[in-house]
Amino acid sequence: MKKIFALLLFTMLPASALFPASDPASLYNSANELYAQGQYQEALNLYTEVLERGVKNPSLYYNTANTYFKLGQIGNSRLFYERTLLLDPFDRDVRNNLNYLTGSLEERIVPLYSEGLFRNVSGLSSFVTLRMMTFIELFFFTIFAITVHIFLLVPSSRDRVKRWVYTTAALFFLLLAGTASYHLNRKNHPHGVVTEKRIEVLSAPVGESEVVFTLHEGAKATLRESRGEWIRISIADGREGWTKGDRIDFI
Repeated sequence: MKKIFALLLFTMLPASALFPASDPASLYNSANELYAQGQYQEALNLYTEVLERGVKNPSLYYNTANTYFKLGQIGNSRLFYERTLLLDPFDRDVRNNLNYLTGSLEERIVPLYSEGLFRNVSGLSSFVTLRMMTFIELFFFTIFAITVHIFLLVPSSRDRVKRWVYTTAALFFLLLAGTASYHLNRKNHPHGVVTEKRIEVLSAPVGESEVVFTLHEGAKATLRESRGEWIRISIADGREGWTKGDRIDFI
C-alpha cells in the first residue's frame, strides 16, 4: 500500500520538481549561484553549456570571463572580455577588468604606433561597433532625405538647403564606405587570443622552420593569412609569423 501511495505521489509531482530545469535562463542563474559560492569550475561548466546552445549575451560573456580568471585561465578570460566588448563596448567594468588582466600578463606588447593621434584614434575606435555605425548612417541618410525633399518641394529655400544636401550626402557616403571597410577588415583579419600557456611563432608554415618569437597565454594577435592548418599572424608591435590555427581562439 505504501508503495502504491509513493508511486501515485511521484506521478502527481510536476515535471519541474522531478527533473532539474535545463533551459538556458535556469542554467545561467544556477551558474551565477555557483559562482557566488566559490564553485568556479561547476559554474564554468554551466556557463559553457549555455554558450554551446548558441546564446550570445554580454552578461554571459562577462561572467564566463570572470570565472575563467578565477580559475587562472588568463587566455580564455581575455577572450571572453574581448567578446563582451564587441557587444557592449561602453561597459566600464569590462574595460577595467580587461586592463587589469592585460597588465598582469607575462609579456607586454608595446604597439608599434602608441603615441599621439594614432593612439587616440585607436582608443576611440574600440568603442565603435557595426550596429552603432549603422545607426549613425541611418541618421545622416534621414537628414539627407529630408533636405532633398525640402529642396525639391520648397523652391524658395533651395539656396539655404543646398549646402545641407551636399554635406549630409558626403557624410553618409563616407560613413558607408568606412563601415564597409571596417566590416571587411574585421571579417578578413579577425583578432584572436592565445589560450595555451605558450606558443612558438615560426618564420614559415613548416614545422622545422625558425622560431621568430614566442607568445604566452593572453597575448592578442591578428590573422593575416590562412594556408591549410597554418595561419600567419601579426601582433601590435609589428612582428609577424606562422603558427598552427588551433593555437589561437578568435574573438
